Amino acid sequence: MISMRSTIFKSGNSYLTTIPVDWVKKLKPIEKDKYEIKKVIIGDLIFISKAEEKSQEKIPTYEIGSDVLEPLGKAEIKMKFVTAFLKGKNEIDIKVNSENARNFVEKDLSNYLPYVSIHKIERDKFRLSFERLLYGLSIRDIIDSMVRKALEEQYKILIKTFEEFPNIHDDSSENDIKIYEKTLDGVGFYIKHQLNLALLNPELLSKLGVEYPQGVIYYITIISNLERIGDLNRDISEKLREIVNDREVLKPTLNELKNYYEEAYKVVFDALNSQTYKEIGLKVIAGKIANWETDDYEKLNKARKEVLNWIFQQKSNKLIWYLSMISDYIGGIMGAASNICEAFYNMQEDP
Repeated sequence: MISMRSTIFKSGNSYLTTIPVDWVKKLKPIEKDKYEIKKVIIGDLIFISKAEEKSQEKIPTYEIGSDVLEPLGKAEIKMKFVTAFLKGKNEIDIKVNSENARNFVEKDLSNYLPYVSIHKIERDKFRLSFERLLYGLSIRDIIDSMVRKALEEQYKILIKTFEEFPNIHDDSSENDIKIYEKTLDGVGFYIKHQLNLALLNPELLSKLGVEYPQGVIYYITIISNLERIGDLNRDISEKLREIVNDREVLKPTLNELKNYYEEAYKVVFDALNSQTYKEIGLKVIAGKIANWETDDYEKLNKARKEVLNWIFQQKSNKLIWYLSMISDYIGGIMGAASNICEAFYNMQEDP
C-alpha cells in the first residue's frame, strides 16, 4: 500500500509527517507503546512496526577451538549456527580458545550470517544476535516490497548487460547483481527463522500472515524458490562475463537471448502477482504442464526455440556449452517461478 504525503514539518532534529489512520490501526497501538522505524538496504524502503519484546530464552553456548579449517571446518561452523537460528534461536554465545578462532569470529563469520550481529562480551566470548529488522511485517508485505524490489533490480541490470554486452569493460553491474542476491538470501534467512519460531509460538503465525500451520511449508517453498531465482540471475551474469572475449561472435544472438530472458521473467512477475490473483498462478501452472506451449506464453516459447536453434548452429564447443548453460539458467528461472505459483495456489485453497 502506498500513501502520498506532500508536507513534512521540521521539529528540532526530527521531521514530522502524517500516516494513514488504517496503518496505525493495523499496529493496534496502546498508549506509551514503543515503535521501531527501519530503513532497509534496498532503495529507500521504510518500515514502521511495534518494538519487539525481548525473549527470556536460555542462550546456548558453542565453543570454537583451533581446528577452524578451510573450507570444511568453517562450513561446519557456519551451518551449525545457521541451523540454530533457523530453529528459532535469537541469540547464541561463542567461546573461542585460540587466536585463529577469534580472528574467524571477528573477521569472517559475519559474512556467513545475514541479519546477525556479533558483539564481544568478554575477551574470549562473543554473542551472536539475530536482528529481527522486519519484525511486525507479514511475509506478504516483505515479498511485495523487499523481494519484489530485489528481483526487479536484478532484472534491470541483466537487461542492460544484454544490451551493452559488446561494450562491457567493468564488473560494477555484476557486483550489483550479487548485492541483490545476498539481499534475497538474507531476507529468506530471516523469513525461515520467523517461520520456524512461529511453529513454537502459534500467535506469531497470524502476525506473519500465515493462516494455518501448513502454510509454513508453502512459504518455505516460496522463499527457497525466490532465493533460487536470485542465484540464477547471478549465474547468468557470471557466464556472460566469462565469454565476453567472444562478444563479436555472440552479437547475432544477444537480442534473442535478451528476448528469451525478458519473456521468462514475465513468469517471475506472474508468480509474484499470483499470491493475490489465483488465476494468474493457474495460467503459469498450465504453461509449465504444456512445456510453455500455450497461447499465454507464445512469445516465450518462440524466443526459447530461437535461442536453441542458434546454439545448435554453433561449431565452437565452448560457445555451445556457455550458451546452453545460460539457456538452462533461464529455464530454471521459469521452473522456480512455477513452483512459487503452485505453492501460492495450494495455500489459497482451504486447508
